[in-house]
Amino acid sequence: MIARFLRLPLLSVFSSVAVGQAPPVEESPADEGWPREFKTDAHTVVVFPSQVEEWIEYKALKMRAAVALNGSGNNSRLCIAS
Repeated sequence: MIARFLRLPLLSVFSSVAVGQAPPVEESPADEGWPREFKTDAHTVVVFPSQVEEWIEYKALKMRAAVALNGSGNNSRLCIAS
């Protein structure tokens, strides 16, 4: 008889936890696509998609990406980041 009384409160606690609402899901920002641009007052940095050069023992990736730095006037540079 006592066991029956103990089960009811526990059952109500577990059922209220199970029925409770899930936390709201945050929406991820929309994908901006490639190339990606970052602007400052004087410069614009453009990063192009990276490419995998090597996957060492499935633990480390070696990658490279083209990066363009555009300044005011004819001051522009294209670099390779690895």
